[in-house]
Amino acid sequence: MLSIIIPTYNAQSTLEELCRRFNQSLLGVDYELILVNDASTDVTGEMIYSLQGQYPPIRYISNPQNLGQHPTIFKGLKAAAGEYIVVMDCDLQDKPEDIPTLYKNILETEVEAVLAKRNRKEDQIFKKYGSVVFYALMGILFPKIPLNPAIGNFGIYHKDLIQRVLADTNKHFFPISVQKHVKSSKSISVDQGFAAKSNYSALERIRLAISILKKERSLA
Repeated sequence: MLSIIIPTYNAQSTLEELCRRFNQSLLGVDYELILVNDASTDVTGEMIYSLQGQYPPIRYISNPQNLGQHPTIFKGLKAAAGEYIVVMDCDLQDKPEDIPTLYKNILETEVEAVLAKRNRKEDQIFKKYGSVVFYALMGILFPKIPLNPAIGNFGIYHKDLIQRVLADTNKHFFPISVQKHVKSSKSISVDQGFAAKSNYSALERIRLAISILKKERSLA
């Protein structure tokens, strides 16, 4: 089985198209689609319930309060049953149509992770600034861990790698956790999709960096 983990927050504008495109892209694949609702304030939860009747692979998990993107990803990973696990965003920047290529690559190369390297479209200046600040701070905090701003959460991961990630009690940011524990990986280029308005703003990136910094200092 292939498990697909998607953290969702105020995703009412993208959920229906997302599920439809999964259904078309993964014909013949045994998969589960784990949608983790991070206490959305719109009708995301109600939509997921409704879509379950139309798309049986959907599994629904709900956070009682807003935890943020990366804790929500880790919560979804704990529920995954597949041998291979995909993590991706819900805003259509990550394209379901790329999953068969990721899946084929990990099967053929036998690495633990195949990471999607986005061919980025032009972002807003403030969003770019937030990303630059975030990765600069991550480089200071984790100088021995290679991070590429073009590589985010989107990728396919073997369950053994995910189990090591989940066993780490000091995990904050999914790509860092992957790089800390992966034994073998490769990246492939994918075109960035046409996303709806992102729920992950520049300010939220900076807040995440500050949160990680505080946690790292408390553990020092």
